[in-house]
This record gives sequence, structure tokens and C-alpha cells, in this order.
Amino acid sequence: MATNALRWGIVGAGKISADYAAALITSKNARLAAVAAQSGVDRARAFGDRFASASGEDIKAYGSYDELAADGDVDAVYVGTLNDTHVNTAIQFLEAGKAVLLEKPAAPTAAELDRILDAARANGAFFQEAVWTRFMPSVKYIRELLAEGALGEVSYLHADIGFVCDDGPDTRMMSPAHYGGGLMDVGVYPVQFGTMAFGSDVPVQVQATGQLGETGVDTAGAALCTFGGKGIASLSWSLLAESHEELLIVGSKGRVRLAKPSHCSELLTVELDQGARGGHVAEKLEFPFPPATGMENYPNSQALVYEVEGVSAAVLEGKNECAEFTWAESRRNAEIVEEIRRQVGIVFPDVDSKSDSQKRAAHGA
Repeated sequence: MATNALRWGIVGAGKISADYAAALITSKNARLAAVAAQSGVDRARAFGDRFASASGEDIKAYGSYDELAADGDVDAVYVGTLNDTHVNTAIQFLEAGKAVLLEKPAAPTAAELDRILDAARANGAFFQEAVWTRFMPSVKYIRELLAEGALGEVSYLHADIGFVCDDGPDTRMMSPAHYGGGLMDVGVYPVQFGTMAFGSDVPVQVQATGQLGETGVDTAGAALCTFGGKGIASLSWSLLAESHEELLIVGSKGRVRLAKPSHCSELLTVELDQGARGGHVAEKLEFPFPPATGMENYPNSQALVYEVEGVSAAVLEGKNECAEFTWAESRRNAEIVEEIRRQVGIVFPDVDSKSDSQKRAAHGA
């Protein structure tokens, strides 16, 4: 660990926070300094002790977010709490002057995301939506291909994700109050591939459909997104079945396939067209992840270290966002997801009623 390592706090002591903590203690430019759990200091202490023994560092434990926000020895926080708490929790720490990495999805609507971005601007603070996929070496390579024009003019993209979710109706995954469902949990991964390939600065036309479960959140869905005059993205997600979970980007000069699981993949294939129709040269590339620590809860979570180090570097350099997934792109993705929700009929009562009121006020109703 470098002497100028960024000092991190963890907000929330759940499984994804634990995976992030595991990545923090393996990083070169960050260290885990504190953890806060609203459920009490005992849970925070148990969480911290687990990673303190592995890292050899002292990790402070807090039973409230207010205490962590007031800690002057913490530079940045990772927020891994329930979806419906993301916005207000992020704003609390931005107003305390902390750099904030907020687990995806950052917000249920573009208007709610604007509240976060406004707080970041007002306080001159760093903010990043935690789309870890963008920090993967394989995805960075694809972005380089796109930037160089190696694939030519990109006209089509397909991205899917799906797994069998056995969570019951009383869980956060299936709760409208917690902004649950397939779209918010994993559907955001295919969506962000669309803006990665076609850009976040063009108009997007969305045609979406989906299947709702007994609680009213979606269990499966699909969307066809037309990005201005550039191309079409075919996107799908499911909590009902395991999918191929591949990314395919097609251009006028070639194609790239990101292997399963595309949201955290080590493998890709580049096919560049050569000569007559159907002729091409294929190259398979591997970007191996570092070894797992054994403390992770989810597959490939050791690769969170790429996001840890990328965000830490940006904060230490005085930036307010990462180029891997900018504020502008985060907002465009929020707009697309919000429109998909509207078309599929996924309703989150508290935020959608607020949004309706804002729209009526804007029109003088």
C-alpha cells in the first residue's frame, strides 16, 4: 500500500460492501479506514474486525452514518446500501466533503440523480456511480477499439444478462419500496453498454417490454434503443433464467464479443473483416483477474480492485469524476432506465408520485 493511499470508509455492512472492502485491502493506492452500519456499532465492528485481521490495519467502526461523515480521517466513501437509500445517503456524504462512490443504480430517476450531481457541484466533491464494468481491462480495451475506429462505424449492439433469482416477495430484490427488480439490479449493465458504444450525447428512442412479478417489480424485460443516427442496441435482462450474457458490438469493419459474464469478463474476441464478404481475422484476448482473497460473496468480485484503484487515482489527482463513466453518461443511463420503467409499468410509489408532481408543477397544473 502506498503512503499516499486514499482513506476509505464503507457505508453499509452488507455483502456487496464486504466485497468492496476485500478489494480495498488488496489495492495499491487505497486503504480501508472505517465502516458504518445503521443497524449498530456491533455489526460495524464485526465487519471491520474481519478486514482488519486480513489487512493489518486499524479500522474504525461507527453505528451511524453521521459519525462516519464527521470523521476527518476519511477521504472517500463507498455507499453499498439499499437502492432506495442511495440518493439521500450520497448527498449526506457529499455535503460532508467526502468523495462518493455510489453503488449502481445511483438513482431511480434522472431528476433524483440531478440532486446528487447538484450536491457534488455545490460542494466541489467527487462523485461516481459504481459501474465496475467500465474499469475492467477487457472493457477498457473495447473502448480503445471504439475510440480508434478499429471496428468502423458501429451500427448494432446486443447485450443480455440473466440468472435464476430465488429471492422471495419479502426481499429487497422484489420490493418496489426498495426499487427492486431485474432492471434496477442487473438490467443497468446492458443499458450502459449501449451508451458506451454509441455515446451519451445523442437522442435515444426506447421501445421496451417486460414481465412483472407478483410484487409489481420486473422479473424479465427487453428494450430496443435507437441512438440518434448512429445505431441500434438490443438489450435484455432476466431473473428467471440463466442467459448467455455476452456483449456483441458490430461495426462496418469488424466485431467484438465480450464473453460471459460480460459485466465482469476476462475474455474477448475481436474479428476484423478482411477481403471478400465473410472473410475476417479473429483474435482472442485474455485479461486475467487477480487472485480472489476468499472473502468475496459474488463471482469475480476480486475485479472490484480495478474500480477501487481507478476511483482512488482520480480523487488523488483532484478530479470530480472518472472518464470511465462520466456524470453525463450516468444521467443519460438514468433517463433510459426511467423510460424503460415507464413503458414496462414498473412503479416505485414514493419517487414516481414525486416525479408526477414535479411534472405537473412544471406545466403549471
